[in-house]
Amino acid sequence: MPGSGDLMVDGVQYERLSRFEVDASAGPGAIRSVDQTVDSILVTSSWLNKLGVSGDLAGLVNVRGDSMVPTIPDHSRVLIDFADRELRRDGDIFAVTLDNDFLLKRLSRFEVEGKAGYVMTSDNPSYPPRSVSAETHNYFRIVGRVRAIISEVDT
Repeated sequence: MPGSGDLMVDGVQYERLSRFEVDASAGPGAIRSVDQTVDSILVTSSWLNKLGVSGDLAGLVNVRGDSMVPTIPDHSRVLIDFADRELRRDGDIFAVTLDNDFLLKRLSRFEVEGKAGYVMTSDNPSYPPRSVSAETHNYFRIVGRVRAIISEVDT
């Protein structure tokens, strides 16, 4: 049952969070995607509840590339809420598929002459925004919203 927790230790509830063998591109779009769980980690249920995320409906994926720098560093991991696929606020970061690419981008809506779509924007200004609509891309899909960024600190 989502949100029920997988383990309790010393009165603290933990949930299992899957790590997927997928590299999300935060760059030009070339990626490797296997779509299977590699392993899982335990995180506190309270942390997931604070984010409004169910561990059963979320997962960690690797990030490769610099298009979302400085917000999402290359070689970090992101927590994606697969249940949250609706753009409620322009500028939120989502994992999307476009053709054969799995990308992390900020999304905004647009409508021009009755044609609606999304603008995908990178945080790194070296990467220009890209517009997608049903007319131009049949293979665009919002996979889920990025809810957390986990990166290592060099010491």
